[in-house]
Amino acid sequence: MVAPMPNIDFTEALVRQLKAALISLGADQSDFAALNHKGNRGAAAFPRVFGEHMEVLERLCCQRDQTPVFAQLAGEMMCRAVIHCPDLRVVLERCCEFSAMIVGSSRCSRLVRQGDLVRFEIVSRYSTRDDAAMLNDLVGLHYHLALLSWLGDRLIEPDGVHLAYPRPDHPSPLLELFDCAVQFDAPCNALLFREPSLLRPVVRYADELESVIDGLPYNFIMKAMGHRRLSAQVRLLMADALRRGRAVPCESLLSRQMGVSVATLRRRLGREGTSYRQLRVSLLRNEAERLMQDQDRSLASIAQRLGFSDDRAFRRAYKRWTGTSPSTSPAYTAGRGREQ
Repeated sequence: MVAPMPNIDFTEALVRQLKAALISLGADQSDFAALNHKGNRGAAAFPRVFGEHMEVLERLCCQRDQTPVFAQLAGEMMCRAVIHCPDLRVVLERCCEFSAMIVGSSRCSRLVRQGDLVRFEIVSRYSTRDDAAMLNDLVGLHYHLALLSWLGDRLIEPDGVHLAYPRPDHPSPLLELFDCAVQFDAPCNALLFREPSLLRPVVRYADELESVIDGLPYNFIMKAMGHRRLSAQVRLLMADALRRGRAVPCESLLSRQMGVSVATLRRRLGREGTSYRQLRVSLLRNEAERLMQDQDRSLASIAQRLGFSDDRAFRRAYKRWTGTSPSTSPAYTAGRGREQ
C-alpha cells in the first residue's frame, strides 16, 4: 500500500494559496495567526483552522458577488439526507435534489449522462472568475469526492474535471490532486464519472456520521487528500517547486521527501502506469504552454522559469515533447495573435 504524502507538503501549499486569496479580497493579515501557527498543521487541528478561514473567504467572495452564503448547517443537512442512500449514484441524485431546495432549480446541481460517462454539474455561485472564487469551488468539488469516498469506504476518482475558470497562473494543490484530465473555461464546474464507479453501495451508517459531522467538510477532504495516488502526490511536489521558482526536484530528492527509496518510487509509479520522466515532461509542457500564452514573455524567459540552461535547450526539449518548435506551437501563436 502506498504511504500517504506527508501532510505538511499539502497543508503548507494549501495555506499559502488560502492566504493569497484572502489578501486579494482585503483580509487583515493580522488575523492569520492561527493559520500560520505550525502547531495547527496536524490532522486534528488543521481541518478546523483551515475551515474557519475558508468560511471567511466564502463570506468575502459572496459579499463581493452579492450572492448568499452557503450555511454550514446546509452541508450537515445534505450529509444526513444522503446517508441512507443505497449507492453512490443515488447519493448524487439526492445531492441534486437538495441543491434545488437550497438555491432553486435554475442554479442547482445536475446529473447528466455524457456518452458512457455521468457528469455531476455544480453551478458556481460566483460571478467573478478569480483565484479566490476558484479555491472555494475547488473545495466544493473535493468535498463531494471526499463524501462519496467516505460513504463507499473507498477512494472514488473522477474520470475528468471541468472548471468554469481559466487555467490559473500558479499551480494549485487542489488542482494537482485531481488524478485525471482537467478542462478549463468550461460552462460550469463538473465531475465526470464512469457509471460502474457510482454503483458502489453506501456502507456507512447514520451513527458513524455523528463522529465526523462537526468537522465537515474539511475533515473529509483532508483524509481523502492523504490517500491520493502516488503520481498525484508527486505532481503536487513538482508543481509546488515550480511555483516557488525552483527547479523540478529530481528522483532522489522526491524519494527523500516522500520517505521511500528511488527504486520504490519507480516501482510504485510504474504500478500506476507512469514514471518520474512522464510526470516531469507533462508538468513542464503544461507550464510551458501556459507561459507561452503570455505575449510579454520571451522563450528565453520561459526557459529560465522552467529551469533550462538557455532557450536552445528549451526549444530542443519542447520539440521532443510535441514534435513541433515552441515558436510555432498553438499556445505561442494564439497568445500573440490576440494582440494583433
